[in-house]
Amino acid sequence: MAIITVGYVLTNVAYFTTISAEELLLSNAVAVTFSERLLGNFSLAVPIFVALSCFGSMNGGVFAVSRLFYVASREGHLPEILSMIHVHKHTPLPAVIVLVPLFIPALFSFTCLFMVVLSLYSDPFSTGIGFLITLTGVPAYYLFIVWDKKPKWFRQLSDRITRTLQIILEVVPEDSKEL
Repeated sequence: MAIITVGYVLTNVAYFTTISAEELLLSNAVAVTFSERLLGNFSLAVPIFVALSCFGSMNGGVFAVSRLFYVASREGHLPEILSMIHVHKHTPLPAVIVLVPLFIPALFSFTCLFMVVLSLYSDPFSTGIGFLITLTGVPAYYLFIVWDKKPKWFRQLSDRITRTLQIILEVVPEDSKEL
């Protein structure tokens, strides 16, 4: 964390020593103005480096998401099957819920954001009702996570589903001797 903070501070110091306060305020993109002043024609490479940085960040996010589901399942916040490890690959295979090309989740996220903003703008009342409907997830949270004394039939059903998925996905609990 300290290295990142030092990096940001040094970047800002470089901006302020190269660009005047007026130019800084008038600039649409400070990094581009900085690179034009410092690098001349090579400043065209800055957007490419920014895009590569974003790509690297997304790449790290892709690896982190499956581990997020894996740990949430281990803590009891998601179904137990997501905390299992593949027998041969030793990875949390069930936690990688869906494998699709990267542009599909990006397009999906952009579309969802667009729809939410458009809904808030065009009909805030109905959007509020939708938000209230979303809050119905709170009882589901208490039913599946908080409530410890579930009926026997519910636990048996959950165990059967977990065992079936273990066979299909070839996974075992992480502390299993079968790894």
